[in-house]
Amino acid sequence: MPGIPDATWPVSEALRRSARTKLAGEGVPDGPFAAAHVASFAHEAKRWPEERFAALFSHLAAVRHLPIVLLGSASEALVNARVASLAAGAHVFDLAGKTSLPEVLGIVSLADLFVGNDSGLAHLANAAGTPTTVVFGPTDPDATRPWDGPRPDGRPVRLRVVRERVLCAPCRFTRCPLDHACMTGVSVGSVEPGLRSSPYGGAVK
Repeated sequence: MPGIPDATWPVSEALRRSARTKLAGEGVPDGPFAAAHVASFAHEAKRWPEERFAALFSHLAAVRHLPIVLLGSASEALVNARVASLAAGAHVFDLAGKTSLPEVLGIVSLADLFVGNDSGLAHLANAAGTPTTVVFGPTDPDATRPWDGPRPDGRPVRLRVVRERVLCAPCRFTRCPLDHACMTGVSVGSVEPGLRSSPYGGAVK
């Protein structure tokens, strides 16, 4: 019988210190924060609408007083900037193109939570043990979601998958030829419960 897959990624204290230094250099205040990935440079259809992310960040700022750290590549900076401009009342720090992959791992390991689209950064946050919420649309969470089975390190599973079931998904189109209902049908209210202060576990599909 096969053993439990090890999808965890231990983060050294040295990497955490480096991440704290990076955050401080970008003006992020010391203390709790939320990390997010709002873009998907190679797959436009996987993006939850920008205004929904912005409303979610405004909610996190109002209810949990969390600053938001946006991650991503330099090619995703325009998407990040648009979301940041829409997030009324939220303190948003855009690190698109400003981090190496090890720095991203360190940052997500320090975050109180991570929220994003189906992307490699969601897998990274989950592997680091950070409470992770992923919005799925045109791709199949049964095939590509982060690992939500038992963790060999004994930490609780803290993955939440949010999706709107539609007949045309999964489709794997990079750009929706229809109405993008798989993503526009996901409300802020359906994503927000996974970002509350209490721990959560297991995939919700």
